[in-house]
Amino acid sequence: MDGTTRQATFAALVAEALARLHNRRPLRTGSFTLTLWGDAVEPRGGALWLSSVVRILGLCGFGERLVRTTMTRLSAEGWFEREQHGRRSLYRTAPEAARRIRAAAARIYAVHGAARPLDWHVLVLPTGCGEQLRRELAWLGFGRLSAEVWIHPDPDRGRLSELLAREAADRPALIFRDPVPESTPEALRALGARAWDLGHVGEAYRGFVEAFAPWREALARAVPDPEDALRGRLLLIHAWRRIVLDDPLMPRGLLPPEWPGLAAFALCREVYAALLEPSERALDLLAPETRSGAAAAREVLLRRFGGLAALSAVA
Repeated sequence: MDGTTRQATFAALVAEALARLHNRRPLRTGSFTLTLWGDAVEPRGGALWLSSVVRILGLCGFGERLVRTTMTRLSAEGWFEREQHGRRSLYRTAPEAARRIRAAAARIYAVHGAARPLDWHVLVLPTGCGEQLRRELAWLGFGRLSAEVWIHPDPDRGRLSELLAREAADRPALIFRDPVPESTPEALRALGARAWDLGHVGEAYRGFVEAFAPWREALARAVPDPEDALRGRLLLIHAWRRIVLDDPLMPRGLLPPEWPGLAAFALCREVYAALLEPSERALDLLAPETRSGAAAAREVLLRRFGGLAALSAVA
């Protein structure tokens, strides 16, 4: 089998994944756009011409009219600020959205199963607080024991403080901290099973491995075309973030036996590293306005998943 045929094998895998994405209902174009932005655009400076967004998402099967409508809606929701330059529109990450993207990135690209000191937080919300606060807590990885009681083994305290100051300033929440709880690991695992749907998360990780293991095999045989690499990178991270943002990322000692998230993490890290260099070349061509930020982006990208320099040709 020659190199061209082997590349076509990876291209076929990407095409199949794109078909599955577009057959899913509802088709969440906004969610996929935010995957693109958080993974590839924000590290390069957080701004794209609308024409570049259309080109990149067009590669992934999204039509121009749908992309334009999506960008308008996401701007109205506070994700982007639009600058008009004559007939051209430049979309830039809004400040609050940039903070949310950074918070999510800290979880999406985190190392799984790492030993680390814990700092358990129990958060008691005031009665009648809004759903926006609960959504933001889930975004930060908090697990829900009841409508008012939420827990986290090691939250981003800066982001949590910002969130509570903004969403619960008039009715302050109670926070209890216990860096080293006296409960047994078994009790903490049981608590985690109550606060997070770990069974669902585990099944999602198994599905991820089943879906993307063939990608690792294909990439081991040949370097993909840059545009296929970019499509694949976005599909990979879109699938990954949908799972990992529901995962509390417990340390290895508190994970259920034979936790599938560890194998899924290793697979995602390896495939992402293989796609990184060719996908960055595609971005240089499809969004030339971001080239000035490519060098700074490289530093960010190579720190993802615990470090990619040993795996990726982008170094």
